[in-house]
Amino acid sequence: MPTEKLSTFERLALGLALAVEVATLAFCLVTRPSPASLLAPVLGPWAGHAYGHEDCTLASVLPLAAWGALSGLVLAGAALIATRGSRLRPFAVGYLALALIVWCALTVLSVVNSLE
Repeated sequence: MPTEKLSTFERLALGLALAVEVATLAFCLVTRPSPASLLAPVLGPWAGHAYGHEDCTLASVLPLAAWGALSGLVLAGAALIATRGSRLRPFAVGYLALALIVWCALTVLSVVNSLE
């Protein structure tokens, strides 16, 4: 099984995305201290569903942004698979990092929107 070394840019992009993911999880746990907060970052703009706020999720307020973010993540995953071993791989990794950061931003907005 071939192993690919990550470039400095790829390591920085993925490190930034991971830091934002951890910060998002911490934000969810601080603002809504419950086991549901562990699921919120996965749900993204639909994070309000984890807290029983179906009408208050960001996805119900801005459905185009929610579906666009989900599409962006799917496209980023496809680009990552398609560019395996290619010179374009850093661009795919950067796009994935950007898509994850947007997902986290929508998660935070959804959690804030579902506060009582």
